[in-house]
Parts: sequence; C-alpha cells; structure tokens
Amino acid sequence: FWVDLFVSGFLFLMDYGSLIAQAALLRPFVNWIESGAGGPAAGAARGAPLVLCGVFNLFAHHFGFYMLMRGGWNARLGLTVMLHAKLLRTRCSELSRMTTGYVVSLVTNDCQRFDNLLPFLHCPWASFVLLCVSYVLIARIVGFKAAAAGCGVLVSSVAIQAKLGFVFKRLRARTAQHTDRRVRLISELLNSILSVKAFAWEAPCLDAVARIRKKEADTILRAQLCRAVTTGLYFCTTALATFAAYATFFYTRRGAALSVGDVCSLVA
Repeated sequence: FWVDLFVSGFLFLMDYGSLIAQAALLRPFVNWIESGAGGPAAGAARGAPLVLCGVFNLFAHHFGFYMLMRGGWNARLGLTVMLHAKLLRTRCSELSRMTTGYVVSLVTNDCQRFDNLLPFLHCPWASFVLLCVSYVLIARIVGFKAAAAGCGVLVSSVAIQAKLGFVFKRLRARTAQHTDRRVRLISELLNSILSVKAFAWEAPCLDAVARIRKKEADTILRAQLCRAVTTGLYFCTTALATFAAYATFFYTRRGAALSVGDVCSLVA
C-alpha cells in the first residue's frame, strides 16, 4: 500500500506538471500558427514537445488513478470482510442492540467512502503546487493583479464547494438515520405480518412507512441539490476565473492587447 501511495503521488506530480507544460508550450505553438514564421520545421519543433507532454500526461494520469482506485477497492472490501467477521463472532445478545439498517448503512455508505476517497488522496497538496506554479505563469502573461483575480475566483470556488461538501455530509447522515428507521420498521412489519393481516393494520402500517420514506426522500433531494450546485461550480469555475483575469487585465492596462497564443495559454 505504501509503495503504491508514494508511486501514485509521484505520478500525480508528473501528471500536473505535464498539464502546466502543455499550457506553457501552447503559447509559442499558437503564435507560430498565427504568424507562420520559420516554416514547417519551426512548427514541428514547437508541436512535438506539446504532443509528448500530452502522451506523458495520458499514461501518468491513468496509472496514478488506477493505483489509487485499486487501493480504494481493497480498503472497501477489507472493511466489509472485517465487518462480517465481527458480526459472526458477536454474541446474539449484543446483536440485538444493533439494527439491520445500521449494518446495511455501514456496508453501503461508510465502507464506500474509502473507495471514493483514495483516488483523490493526492489532490490537496498537488493542487496547491499546481496553483502556485499556474499563478506565476499567468502573471507573466497578464500581470500579477489579473493573475490574483483569476486565482482568487478559483480559491473562492473551492472554498464554497468545501462548505457544500460539509452540508452534504450532514444531509447524508440524516438520510442514513431515516433509512435506518425505515428498514427497521419494515423488518418489524415483515416479522409480524400475520398479526398485521389478522387485525387489518395494512393501511396504518403503510402510512407509517410512507411518512418515514417521505422524510428520507426530502433529505435525499436536498443532498442531490447540494451536489448539483457543487458540480455546477466545478464546471463553471474555469470560465469565471478566466473572465475575472481578463476583466482585471483590461481594466488595469487600458489599451493593452493579447496575442492569440497568450489567450490560449491563459485558458489552458
């Protein structure tokens, strides 16, 4: 596990480094396409490193993610096996204090979090390095003020998404509670189905299940709305950061112009 962790961290660093290199190499290549100076040889000299960085990014990204995803699978399966082994060794008197819904929630929700976490384990520190290097490269094109505006929008978006992540976590906890109550109630109804049929309690029992299910559905809806806002911010952050950088650049440097290569490199 530790070998895969360190190797994947190195691959993530190379992955982000190749992304930065592509953005930097795109500028002279696009400027050559615009001007055509130097002929095909100059274009090949500018385009070949760009292609090599793209191929390197392809392999580093996929191998790094595969190693971390494999660690997530193993962690989830290992925890599930440990949970089953613990349940088999636990006495019946102690199991009576634990509901079926609680055990199902542990397997389906808590163990799954390790599978979701591991592929993005290196993103916090690698993103910080990428942000610092990107700020310097952007500042060389549009200046430090415009670069600060664009990076500020990016950091603000990340902070908002982190806050929404905590809200989503609380909503998931409430959903798990409602799911536990619903599963426990349905289990009790199934165990006492003869009494329910004998006394014609079908309608009150269905109403009780429906009320709990409605509360569960409401929390799921709020959680999905929170996830939708987070996803929307994720996809529009690049456009908002680019707009902020351009607006600040043209406001602070009135009359200045950017080449096509500068624009493509900044967006990349």
